[in-house]
Amino acid sequence: MKNIMLFLSMIFVAIASQSQTPQVPSGKPGRVELPTPKIQPLTLPPAKVSFEAVITTEQPSPRSPLRFDAVRYNDGNGFSSSENAFIAPTAGLYFFSVNLSWNGYGCEYIPGSVSLTALKNGRESLQGNSQIAPGSSVGGFSSILAFSTKLNAGDRITILVVNILCTAGGGTTALLYKGIFSGYRVYAD
Repeated sequence: MKNIMLFLSMIFVAIASQSQTPQVPSGKPGRVELPTPKIQPLTLPPAKVSFEAVITTEQPSPRSPLRFDAVRYNDGNGFSSSENAFIAPTAGLYFFSVNLSWNGYGCEYIPGSVSLTALKNGRESLQGNSQIAPGSSVGGFSSILAFSTKLNAGDRITILVVNILCTAGGGTTALLYKGIFSGYRVYAD
């Protein structure tokens, strides 16, 4: 019994030395009040992260980040409309897909080319795509870019048109008239 009491007093001393000193209220002898511990709220990362942003208005876009003007869904709030970028809410492996449709006004009859890249944090090119665009006097062409990458929380992905080269047709550039940028977290780190 003596050993149990000694053990319990050692535990009390260890606990008391790690927290605030207990206060003895005046006017109430023999009563000790322990401070109430502060409990921090638990914040969990989003259960799923996925988004789809679209381009619905025609825009010129060489050498500029693409402007996605409508968001169809944004589970986990990773896509920022104001910054036209995906900002990773948690670390993990992510998959992205970009599908862009161009009118053929500047590339009629003779093929041109389109070069796209995905930028990480505004500077590191993750994935590039350069393709010959078949010219047409009645239609346009599409560009597709798909990639996966590991991101840390706060890393941002933007899509950039690096170059558009048209060789004939009375214009020097095609206009982007619709597009989809989508992605999801494959797994969290």
